[in-house]
Amino acid sequence: MSTVVSYALQRRDNISTPSRSTVMDIISWALLALVISTLIARFAVKLSRRANRVRIAQDDVLLVLATLFSFGQTIAISVQWKDNKSERHSQSSNDNPVYQKAAYASNMLFIANMGCARICLSLIMRKLFAGRLFEYTSGILAIFTGGWTISAIVVTAFQCRMPTPWDVLSNKCIDIGAFGNYLTSTNIATEILLVLVPFAIWIRDTSVGNRLYVSAVFWSRMSIVAAFGVQLYIFNTSVASESIVESWTFSLCMQIAQTLSIVSACLPGLHPLVVKDMSDTSSTHTETNGHDSRWDAKRFGTLSYSHVSQKSIDSHNPLEPVTPDWEDEEAEEVEEDAESRRGNTRTTALLAVAKENNLDIKLIETNPHKGVPEPYLKLNPLGKIPTFVGSDGFVLSEVIAIAVYFASQNPQTTLLGSSKQDNTNILCWMSFANSEVLPPLGGWFAPLIGRAPYVKAQITKSRAQTLRAMQVLEDHLYRKTFLVGERVTLADLFAASIFGRAFQYVLDKKWREQHPNITRWYETVHNVSYYAAVAGELTFVEEAIDIAGVRGAKK
Repeated sequence: MSTVVSYALQRRDNISTPSRSTVMDIISWALLALVISTLIARFAVKLSRRANRVRIAQDDVLLVLATLFSFGQTIAISVQWKDNKSERHSQSSNDNPVYQKAAYASNMLFIANMGCARICLSLIMRKLFAGRLFEYTSGILAIFTGGWTISAIVVTAFQCRMPTPWDVLSNKCIDIGAFGNYLTSTNIATEILLVLVPFAIWIRDTSVGNRLYVSAVFWSRMSIVAAFGVQLYIFNTSVASESIVESWTFSLCMQIAQTLSIVSACLPGLHPLVVKDMSDTSSTHTETNGHDSRWDAKRFGTLSYSHVSQKSIDSHNPLEPVTPDWEDEEAEEVEEDAESRRGNTRTTALLAVAKENNLDIKLIETNPHKGVPEPYLKLNPLGKIPTFVGSDGFVLSEVIAIAVYFASQNPQTTLLGSSKQDNTNILCWMSFANSEVLPPLGGWFAPLIGRAPYVKAQITKSRAQTLRAMQVLEDHLYRKTFLVGERVTLADLFAASIFGRAFQYVLDKKWREQHPNITRWYETVHNVSYYAAVAGELTFVEEAIDIAGVRGAKK
């Protein structure tokens, strides 16, 4: 009877262990196929973009390297578990040197794989998120990961005395258990920090869809934390029992972790709109030519303005710009008196861009209706506002040109779009707001607030023209969060500033309910922090001004 039981146990053992080796092969190569497929899909999305030139960025190179390391590690795992014997007892490295050498190689390749994938993700963070915080965070993460990777590979390479550094059982080695716990613990800690990144994206000015997608990408790395947690438990169990054959689950966790790391690093590049932003940021980084990636808050210039609500924009370290000849004491007094008045809608966008780009702008109150001095007419022959005079003497006198010039002072700006097509569309919508909305809108609301005579025929015509133009926007914004692209651009800031008077006087609650798209868009743009800082509190008229009560109305 005992012979039969012994034979049965031996038969079960002979079946179990070879099947374990087969499972390792199937899973390892299937995971590698997933990695390669994801990488190919990422490059396919990148190549599918209509661009004059496709850049091979640093994160692309790192992903390819991580995939190559994954390929090598998969081969090492296959060799490690090939022809694995079925005995349940622990085997020494002398009995199975191939196993030890393969495990030695797979560990170093695994570390290199994780390092490349994580540095790649830090570079992607730099592309996805603007601002000093993310620049510093991604830089620190990349440097830490680079140091961690190099040091871990060196320690693993010389973990035991030469000439057999792979012999962890009979050779004199470092504390393998402590070193393994260090590697896995730092992996877990780093991944948890990466999972916290999406909380910051929800304060950024981008579409909800992009926020959800990027958040899902980073939150998916919790699965890597789970794999590392299981790996840490199995590693300590394996070290305590000095079992090698039973550590196949440890190798399986390594395969899963490295696969998830590469796949999650590829995911941002699979979303066409996200990869568009990544490509744009990558190109703007190359335009800095070694200069500081942030724009400088030096003296910039002076802007003629009417009905100002702020004296200056971002007064940190103010530097006095070149004072134009038209500035005088009377202008200064007008500026003081205008503190409580709402800003001119045509220049609100200029102030918002100046604040975002940290441009020190001195505002000079100018009232063309009362006449302007001769020096002003030399700068702007029509005597209109706004007129900009730079600290270097550069003069601009058209609001759209000034807005584009302000935005372009930041080499990393996203306000001007991510392609030539986007840039052109931004100019198109700015021109649309300035030409098709502003003139008829003024003809509609100005008589209602006593700034112009009320003539019914003219009011009716202006109202119809304004509503027709706004219907174009309502239809355009049906499936869009912003006018151009997936984040706030100069077109949104400029158009929203033009529409400010409309929502203040004539677009009442009933109209807003009938036009939810343009209303939602206007609220979204107005709530952008730097725009709200210069535009003031968001207010809506509940009921449009009663035209019957306007004095001096003409039939």
